[in-house]
Amino acid sequence: MSFSLTTDARETFIFAAKNVFRDYETTPPAPEPITGNTWDNVTGNEVKEAALALIRDGKDPAKDKSIQELLLRWQLSQSGIFPVLAAENENQTLINEFNAAVKGLEALTPAAEEDAQILANAASRLTIPNLGDSYSGSPRDAMLHAGARVADARLSKYAEAAGTLLYLRGIQVQGEHMTPNWFALAPLTFKDAHRHSLRSAGTASPWTLAHARINIEPAANIEEIQERINAYTTGKRAIERQVEAALPQWQNLPRDAYQDAITRAVNGETMRDARGGIVTWAN
Repeated sequence: MSFSLTTDARETFIFAAKNVFRDYETTPPAPEPITGNTWDNVTGNEVKEAALALIRDGKDPAKDKSIQELLLRWQLSQSGIFPVLAAENENQTLINEFNAAVKGLEALTPAAEEDAQILANAASRLTIPNLGDSYSGSPRDAMLHAGARVADARLSKYAEAAGTLLYLRGIQVQGEHMTPNWFALAPLTFKDAHRHSLRSAGTASPWTLAHARINIEPAANIEEIQERINAYTTGKRAIERQVEAALPQWQNLPRDAYQDAITRAVNGETMRDARGGIVTWAN
């Protein structure tokens, strides 16, 4: 990843991603090893012991190349080179772990798609709006309910980890109170979000989507999520333009009246404009 992040930000995402990997019983790709950026710190005691060993062996340490190299390394170590390199290596290790976690999350897309299908199958028979509710239906439906709860929990953490990365990238749904996590789960349209009251939802719920018969399609990467958000924003603006063109005095409307007009436009209903004429929006 090319964008700049703090150490805490990277650790936050790695922690969220690990929760997903644990639930899906998988291991992310191994981080790339650090090469070339190493330094063996040398102490004065090591120089002293090496010099004494040569003297005891009847040699002059001042003329010995190994001592000369060891002495130079000790001088460089005294200059503070080791702490600098150690800090750089620690930071690079975290960057490599972060990148591996991103790749691991992207690689989970097929498994997330399987959970999406589990929820779709359950939603075709179960009518409960909340999977936390107790279920006492037929044995078959009880099994669907149990499987859906597991799938919902895993997908929720999948969306949460993706949402953490979106947050770190500064990706939001402009002009809305909804979390961008929804778009990690589905190419949500403005009409669907408005109809199912998702525009102010702070938590992305996979079951809410399935229960609303909205296809869950886990995004393959952050770029795809950004494209979905862009499409959502474009759809939202198109509806707003319809309303604003039909109601020349829309700026003066109470907020509730404006939102009512948005709802009617989304649903393809009719309403009277400011002049008393009938406005019809195509659904």
